[in-house]
Amino acid sequence: MVLTPRSRRTLSGWGAIGCCVLAGILISFAMFTRNWLEAESKAYGTAMQKIGLWVQCFRSLGLQDENMQTTFFTGCRWIFNPFTTSYDEVRAMVLTPFFVTVQVFFTFCFTFTLIGFVMVGILVFCPGEDFEPIILKIAYIVCFAGGVCGFIAVIIFGVREETIGIGCLIGSITIYLGLLV
Repeated sequence: MVLTPRSRRTLSGWGAIGCCVLAGILISFAMFTRNWLEAESKAYGTAMQKIGLWVQCFRSLGLQDENMQTTFFTGCRWIFNPFTTSYDEVRAMVLTPFFVTVQVFFTFCFTFTLIGFVMVGILVFCPGEDFEPIILKIAYIVCFAGGVCGFIAVIIFGVREETIGIGCLIGSITIYLGLLV
């Protein structure tokens, strides 16, 4: 007697599918949010407001090399913005080697999570006795690699966030890791 795909799923299998979906949603949100590092809203005089992997929000960031302090950046900007004059200096200040490392590892985490999400979808919607063990092993390895890359990215960011190049502009007392507030 052959069981239907739904009757072969156990409670732990459905829990694993739910965890994979939740991880995919949360990692996707973390990939594109600008709340990785955030200045306290009550702290006046800080140049940066929020920093994400790909977007920074400035309050009043001036160029450090300018003697007259005539150029200031305000608002949120994409990190690779080619259209703003003098933004290359800001990019060089923010994109320190550790921050690029965090971007690379979290991009790997995001990519592996998407691949694992697709593989779990294949297991749910295309059941088959012959290829299911192979897909399950590959999905496990890919999701584990994504988790390791995400763990490394968050640990590096947590350890080195004050050396982002603008730590002296924010002030180590007024920053906290971007909580979803």
